[in-house]
Amino acid sequence: FDRKKFEVLLGNKLLPLFVTPASLDLISTAKNQSLSKNERMKAFDAGLKLTDEIIANLVVYGFVAAAERNNIENEEEKVSDWADDLSDLQLSIPLDGDITLNSQILLQEQGFRLYPDFGRFAITSGLQQSLQGTKQVITADEYYMDTNYSTDPDLFEVKQV
Repeated sequence: FDRKKFEVLLGNKLLPLFVTPASLDLISTAKNQSLSKNERMKAFDAGLKLTDEIIANLVVYGFVAAAERNNIENEEEKVSDWADDLSDLQLSIPLDGDITLNSQILLQEQGFRLYPDFGRFAITSGLQQSLQGTKQVITADEYYMDTNYSTDPDLFEVKQV
């Protein structure tokens, strides 16, 4: 069983549920091509738009209470460096009120390696498809945090980022 392969397949199946067919048509034109810097920038912008659409629909469909993406467009130098030589870029997407969070934590605590993380699967799939012509490797890391600091451990409330 290859967990990564399964996550990619599941992300590809989830993607059409979170984006419009028109958005999927835009990303399919960049496949299997060697892209110039300008074309890489367009693919990156398409990936960000797709990510924003997925995030918005995660909220609309009730998967999360709130979600947002860091404004990487304002970091022009980093984006330009990425377009020149595919240096690393990092997107942060905090998800608040994820309906699958408790099940994710429970399954992880019980030793399961596969758990429902639909937002991550769909976003990763969208970025991979948008940036396919760039040969960029997409990785997704997640961590949980308590956004309401308290010294009382009974008040600990987990959030997913």
